Amino acid sequence: MGQERIFVHDASVFASFVPSNGFGYSFCMAAPTEPLDAKAIADEVVASLAGRCQIHTFSSRPGGLTLVQAYCVTPLLRAAFEARGEKIIGRKIGFTNREMWKVYGVQSPIWGYATNRTTQD
Repeated sequence: MGQERIFVHDASVFASFVPSNGFGYSFCMAAPTEPLDAKAIADEVVASLAGRCQIHTFSSRPGGLTLVQAYCVTPLLRAAFEARGEKIIGRKIGFTNREMWKVYGVQSPIWGYATNRTTQD
């Protein structure tokens, strides 16, 4: 896998796994996801990234999405990123500032993979 770098941003929400790398996003509406269908969630995330289309966070949809459920999607996203030829180069870690936990209703830092496509040197 090579050496991983860690990217830290306070109070960042990474639930939708949409990279904030300066792309111009168009808005599109996706149908709500039923309670945990991890593959459907991963497929929707990958499609939104491919189409550079912003989607509503899964946690704000009917039925919501817990952190535990989100982490069930993470390995599927990693596999999809690698299948597209992306290399995992680190992790994006959000909510490292404990003061923001109450504001956003979280109890710990949250992470997701960073790839060579979602970061810039």
